[in-house]
Amino acid sequence: MVQAPKRFKLLKNYLAKVEIKKQLYIVYLIACILPILIIGIFLLINTKNLVLNQHYSQASADNTRVRSILLDTSISLTNMSDNLFQDDALQRVLSAEYPTAEDSYAACRRYSLLDYFAANYTEISAMYLYYNNKTMHDYGRFKAITPEIMATDWYQKAVSSYGYHWMTATREDVFQNSVSELALIRKIPVHGSRDFAILFISVSNNYLKSRINTSPLVTEATVNDNPLFYSSLRDNIGGKLGFEIDYEQQYFTYEGIGRYHGEQALMHISTLAPIKSRDKLYIVTLDYEAVSNTTRIIRICLAIVFVSLLVPLIMVYLFSKTFSRRIKTLREEMHKVSIGQLDIIDDFNGNDELVDLYRDLKVMIEAIKSRDEEIYKEKIARQQLINHQQEMQFEMLASQINPHFLFNTLETIRMKAHCAGDEEVATGIKLLGKSMRHVLKIRGKVTSLKSELEYIAVYLDIQKLRFKDRINYEIQVSPEIDTEAYKILPLLLQPIVENAFIHGLESIESGGFIHIQIAREKDYLVVSVTDNGAGISEKELNALMERLNCDEMPSGEKSMGLLNISQRIKLFYGKDYGLDIESTLGKGTCVRVRLPLHFNHEEQISQTFFAHIPE
Repeated sequence: MVQAPKRFKLLKNYLAKVEIKKQLYIVYLIACILPILIIGIFLLINTKNLVLNQHYSQASADNTRVRSILLDTSISLTNMSDNLFQDDALQRVLSAEYPTAEDSYAACRRYSLLDYFAANYTEISAMYLYYNNKTMHDYGRFKAITPEIMATDWYQKAVSSYGYHWMTATREDVFQNSVSELALIRKIPVHGSRDFAILFISVSNNYLKSRINTSPLVTEATVNDNPLFYSSLRDNIGGKLGFEIDYEQQYFTYEGIGRYHGEQALMHISTLAPIKSRDKLYIVTLDYEAVSNTTRIIRICLAIVFVSLLVPLIMVYLFSKTFSRRIKTLREEMHKVSIGQLDIIDDFNGNDELVDLYRDLKVMIEAIKSRDEEIYKEKIARQQLINHQQEMQFEMLASQINPHFLFNTLETIRMKAHCAGDEEVATGIKLLGKSMRHVLKIRGKVTSLKSELEYIAVYLDIQKLRFKDRINYEIQVSPEIDTEAYKILPLLLQPIVENAFIHGLESIESGGFIHIQIAREKDYLVVSVTDNGAGISEKELNALMERLNCDEMPSGEKSMGLLNISQRIKLFYGKDYGLDIESTLGKGTCVRVRLPLHFNHEEQISQTFFAHIPE
């Protein structure tokens, strides 16, 4: 009594932890499915037993009826054989010696009891008396024992004793067709001699059919292990039983469902022992419809149970689907609010407590929007100031001197050096002019990756003029990268290359090398600048990485270096992109620039305008 409330409480706590849709299904399972299943299983079992019991009763009754018919028939034939066995007139006919065939015919003609039985008992199909009196001649139902008769099974069995022998005998009818029938064979001694006669009486299959085939059930019968002498299925007569019988058992019986000649059927098998005989008749009653009828009724019951489960399930499913959809909509809109998306749907169907809850949510959102509007205005003003400062820093980098004046002056000097035959000076001035032209061309705009790499190549060629063979470089671009189509912030990579010279290779006497590689890694465009210079100690590298990951803008001269590049990348592309540095003291440094592989500059500027506003 104490445990029941506790279990109910545990169930209640469990239901409180699962979603409403599952709660409805659990309640449906407990309140509807389980009771219907329990009642349905009980009804199925009970109905199955009732139907099978009815078929068993019908099969048993029909089997008893057939046994009674065969018993009456066997008694009738036994009585006939007793009359003939004890008939003195028959003894005189069998024991007499006939000088001529006419005397034999006359004696047989005068004896009428055999004809009387055959004519007045419809159960008799054939009735013959086989004799071994050598003076007699075949006449009517008197037949001589020939070698063919002596070779038959029934003759061999009859001569072994004077008892009553029942068996399935095969004979030819008037149309020369072979028929198998129930036959009584009995040996009749001839008084005063060693002669004997064999009485052969067979039961008409038509007679048995008229008596037995009054039921829809199939009946088959045999004697001992002989072939069938009767079957409702006429083609089976003369065949074997379709079920294994223990012939050693005194009275074999069986009742159940099994395979009979490969078909499933309800069977009732019984044994009949004819009077005054040791032989046994086995009667099989088959109901081939029992299994199918039972199966059909069970299917009907299952369909009723299924409909009883399906209708409430459909109702619960439709209700839970509608209710869950409304709950899901409310949860999604509340989740939007929780992550800062304040634009939610206007309509929420229904007229219950969920609608009131949604209205309160919209009132709260309007209050949040009103408060955030003022905060956003302040942040916009702060960001505009920061952007202006960034533009000024970039302008200082690109416009410290008058570019047009410097370019014209350099071109004049290059021409004088060329006229004087100093090609090295002319080449250096030409490269410097290209560098200035690049700065003038991309000032204040995005540029292609191809243009940026050409500018870096110019810068590296200028450095080679300074350092000769002390410095070499290689620019490697993966084939899948379209450098002309890919847009990049101007002067984003050159400071990294310059940093490799100043801090890595400037002190190297020979063998300096810079390797620039542009490749795709997953969804990133990665630019790697690797040198074999002095490298950075682990302590300095950690300090540098800490400064690169800082959200504050760099200041002073160092803002023109790696810190400035890192901040420009994060400000423009997002915080998922930036610089990675790997370095080993005395072996060199690798700076990896991680940029988005696909990028729409105009769209990204509007989308990320507020994403990098510092709090």
